[in-house]
Amino acid sequence: MSDRSEHLQPTVDIIAQRFPEYAPDSLPYVEQTISGTRIVNFSPYAIEQAISSPGLVPTELIGRANNIVLLPDMNPGKPKERRIPTGCVVDFNPHNGDNWRELCVSDVGCGMLVIETDLDYLSFSENLPLWDEVLSRLVANKSTGTKANKGELGRGNHFLDAATSLTENGKVYFIIHTGSRDESDEVKECLNSPDEFDQKYQEITTWAKDNRAAIANIIASVYRGAHLSTGFDRTHNGYEIDRTTGIITIRKGAVKIMANEVTIIPSSMTGNMVFLRATGKISQICHSLSHGTGRAISRSEASTQT
Repeated sequence: MSDRSEHLQPTVDIIAQRFPEYAPDSLPYVEQTISGTRIVNFSPYAIEQAISSPGLVPTELIGRANNIVLLPDMNPGKPKERRIPTGCVVDFNPHNGDNWRELCVSDVGCGMLVIETDLDYLSFSENLPLWDEVLSRLVANKSTGTKANKGELGRGNHFLDAATSLTENGKVYFIIHTGSRDESDEVKECLNSPDEFDQKYQEITTWAKDNRAAIANIIASVYRGAHLSTGFDRTHNGYEIDRTTGIITIRKGAVKIMANEVTIIPSSMTGNMVFLRATGKISQICHSLSHGTGRAISRSEASTQT
């Protein structure tokens, strides 16, 4: 929405399918083990390129990570930063003294909230001024200082979209993609204190969910006559520590999902969206799926080509 404010018109994308089955062998992929690290590659990069190019998988993880999953929308991060790229999942056993938390300080808590409605395409399109009103409220709520206000989309590839289903008589969904905004910078100050880092990270992840909920409340306050309900909210930037095994899983631009759970994968601003239901095979790729908003090149590179 923030990138579409010039038009004050809704972009109604299409949800192409409802809950198709997902399995790793339904997509082309390459699996290879290098120095004890299993790499599952769905990305357009060759494995050798993915582990040797600036901004992609840090070479230090080869031989150290148990598993590395490169998803179809993997794209480079900033070459000079010690982080994993967007569209990547890594699980590993930490070494003593290793500050692995540096790998996951970007856009903390970013995720997508899906709101199901009883609106259909016709009722939505006949009331476009309401959609414009949502935009106006989001713009009015835009942060002006160093702290982010709850209820704003932010920058980059974050968005609010209205999508209509092809298979449910045009049912309308609202999809909210945003994160913690400037709050993410606060975790960097805690890198030398693991306990403080973990606490701050959780606080910011919660803040990000609350931010998406605040946007949902704005939508609900505008569409007062409609019935809105939360479908799911999935964070796609985060980490978890298995307290039994000690294994750490970092997901950047990837959602955690268990068998039979559902997630959504958007595409481009003019492309379709799809709901996916994971099968039991999801365990083979660290219980992870794409978040669907990666990019082939950086925004700065894209700006020079338009």
